[in-house]
Amino acid sequence: MQQALLDAFQENIALIDTDGIIYATNAAWKRFARQNGAAPDYTDIHRNYLSILTDAGSLEEVNGIQAVLDGKLAFYDSSYACPSPQENRWYLMRVTPLKENEKVVAAVISHRNITLEEQQRREVYDVLESMTDAFYALDTDWRFVYLNDQAACLLRRTKKELLGETIWEAFPETLETDIYNAYVSVATSQKSHVIEQYYPPLETWFEIHIYDWA
Repeated sequence: MQQALLDAFQENIALIDTDGIIYATNAAWKRFARQNGAAPDYTDIHRNYLSILTDAGSLEEVNGIQAVLDGKLAFYDSSYACPSPQENRWYLMRVTPLKENEKVVAAVISHRNITLEEQQRREVYDVLESMTDAFYALDTDWRFVYLNDQAACLLRRTKKELLGETIWEAFPETLETDIYNAYVSVATSQKSHVIEQYYPPLETWFEIHIYDWA
């Protein structure tokens, strides 16, 4: 029954114990290994998946999986390139714990083909980077999650400085201004807004188009 359930999934799936030993795989996992030149028993049951990744130099993924097995992460995701002669493929690995009595006893490793999503993401990225307008995106906590080169230039900060920081931390002078009020209004009403505002610290007038992406 367990094997039939695993084989019903299109994703490549393996189950590992808390030591990283593979104890079950589905048909998609076996087929992918076979089609991509892996030795028949290299990624099959009784092999240590953490050792396989370590040998491949994927230490970040090893640490992520171990954190899930140790109960430190609710799940772990990692996207990676997996080129083939036919196309440049991308996959998303997700690691999810299996628990008994609130204790992690195993984990599900799934690999899903995200090539189409990655191609679309890169197309959007190329468009945004080629824009002559400054563009940036904020998450629901007002943190910078993306900005193009033009935005970094206009705001006179590097991407590294801004990514992960809230717009209010980066530019505290905007608090209690029309800029702040406009952002909050868009987040609340989910209606776009355009504002022109002079920002003294940068000695610049800005025309800001604000959109809600929720």
